[in-house]
Amino acid sequence: MKKSIPMAIALASTLPLLAYAQEQTDVGAVVSLNQSIIVNNVTSLDFGTLQFQVNALGGVVTLNTDGSGDVGTSEYIQSGSFQAGGFDLAMEAGETVIISCLSQANVALDTDSSLVLDLNNVKYSQNGIESTCGALIPTFLATTTTAPVSFSIGADLNVSDGALAVAGSYSTSNAGGTPISFTISYN
Repeated sequence: MKKSIPMAIALASTLPLLAYAQEQTDVGAVVSLNQSIIVNNVTSLDFGTLQFQVNALGGVVTLNTDGSGDVGTSEYIQSGSFQAGGFDLAMEAGETVIISCLSQANVALDTDSSLVLDLNNVKYSQNGIESTCGALIPTFLATTTTAPVSFSIGADLNVSDGALAVAGSYSTSNAGGTPISFTISYN
């Protein structure tokens, strides 16, 4: 008990010394306001209707960013039309946009989420300049206008050989599907 009294007295004697030591400083504040980036007019890739025979080889069906397509050596027949996916960006003029995306996704059968077809080699273009998703270096786009900037998206669809193919509706939005993922930022 004797040990605690001197400590309390020593503490009490330093308090007035601390109370009289004061300094004043001003802290500034800075804020930068930017218009948000807006993504709109998002459209899905559409490979049309792909028909197969039991002896079809399968392989890669390509949907280009310009909306053209090719069934390659898959021996599938495409009816309808190919349609590239896309989106528009609206932002403040003069901003630098950084775009990165994953190069793979998959479409799942609407009646069985375990049956998927892979989408690979995802690519996008803006003003005819094509970039491949999954590249080590993201794309930088410097804008000079506030008008929406349009992007087109294409990919390769890997279709099964005819003996293993299952007819039905496949989509990234079906259970088991994985969408094409884009990350868009700007500074």
